[in-house]
Amino acid sequence: MKRYLFTMSLIFCSFIVYGQSLKAVFDKTDKVYSGHDLIKELVQQQKDTQFTRYFKAIYPTDSVDGWEHKIAYEGVQLKDSVYQYTLSKYKRGVSQADSEAILVSTKVFFFKDKNYRNSRMISRKFLKGGYIEEKEKEGNSVRLKCLNSEGETVNDNGCLKYSRVNFPKHKFKRLYSDMYHKLFKVASLELGQDEKVNIRLMIVADPKTNKWNIYFNDLDKYNLSEQNKYQIIAALSKVVNSEPIDKTYFDEDLYGNLYEYPISIPIQLENI
Repeated sequence: MKRYLFTMSLIFCSFIVYGQSLKAVFDKTDKVYSGHDLIKELVQQQKDTQFTRYFKAIYPTDSVDGWEHKIAYEGVQLKDSVYQYTLSKYKRGVSQADSEAILVSTKVFFFKDKNYRNSRMISRKFLKGGYIEEKEKEGNSVRLKCLNSEGETVNDNGCLKYSRVNFPKHKFKRLYSDMYHKLFKVASLELGQDEKVNIRLMIVADPKTNKWNIYFNDLDKYNLSEQNKYQIIAALSKVVNSEPIDKTYFDEDLYGNLYEYPISIPIQLENI
């Protein structure tokens, strides 16, 4: 008898708490993506640094593989008590030379007597038509606004739909239910007695092709046969690809332009 434990969340709009082992998978991936796996220590030491990473969705790859976007990280000590960390995200075009900036986030850390005091963050998403969604955070205070190509404020609640409202819960719950039933039918799945498989599934609807892009974390570290890995991936992919794509699965600006909206779904499998 097999037992499938499922816990879930949506990236940027989590509404269900998931288990600690799944949380560890999320935390590790997010730290690498944000650069905090290295930057945290460098901020404390106030050391200057520069490095670049390449990704498919949120999963690291290398500069010669089929990467989809890259992130340049830079940390600079402005003075003894101030350290600035900048993350610049670029989307790959037809070639590497065609990469365009889609987000720049700058966080300034303030210290007193070498002890962390507080920080201020400003991020800017670059949208079609020269529009910019700007988010500023300091302490518990968050300010969001939409700017036009002239730098003038259009509104004070952002340019993008999912900056103002949450992704519909009923859509997510139906996907989860379908995945549960598909995986439950993978009868030949073999896991060790105490082994758990933590999967971070990420799905992204492409507004250009109107097709799903599907990404998984590395399953090679688990004691799974090639057949088992194929069965898991095939079962989840079948559920996603059978889901009709509508405007719900895209972010949208004030003028009807559509953007990718990554949905991250954690799943945990274990035998009993």
